[in-house]
Amino acid sequence: MDLTGFIFEDMGLYIRAADVVAQDDKVDMLFVLGPSEIGPEEFGGLVAAAAPRWGKPALVAWIASERAFDAGAAKLRPAGIACYSDPTRAAWTMVQLAEYGRFRESRGLAPWGGVARV
Repeated sequence: MDLTGFIFEDMGLYIRAADVVAQDDKVDMLFVLGPSEIGPEEFGGLVAAAAPRWGKPALVAWIASERAFDAGAAKLRPAGIACYSDPTRAAWTMVQLAEYGRFRESRGLAPWGGVARV
């Protein structure tokens, strides 16, 4: 979903949309594309606060200046959220996570850690 035009009006819309998407059982991971230079600290903080309730791996890509990227990443990394300056690298990481999840499932394990399935 592209919500870029709404970032000026309501940054929380990104988070509310991700909340809805994360509830779908067919969604395994979330890829959030951060707004370029607009409120990196606020946006990073919103994502960091929301990610635990998603219950799924989340990655953020930020096409921004180094200053804006670093400011947003400073909020995300302590929350265990990977942050990339290139969406292609973030997408590639998602592919690798999916493959690792399938590998774990083939061994009777939960895809993202935790206990073995019965």
